[in-house]
Amino acid sequence: MGRAFVYVILGGGVSAGYAALEFVRRGVSHGELCIISDEPVAPYERPALSKGFLLPE
Repeated sequence: MGRAFVYVILGGGVSAGYAALEFVRRGVSHGELCIISDEPVAPYERPALSKGFLLPE
């Protein structure tokens, strides 16, 4: 039988990480929250890249 979670976040990326942080701030305990995503790594802060960096003159 699978695990049962109280809260589930569908999707990954920075948004999932911030959503999980908000759940923890509101008192959700360890083991009550699960993030389901097709990404191979846990959410992390991704720096924004400007067009100047991507397309130098």
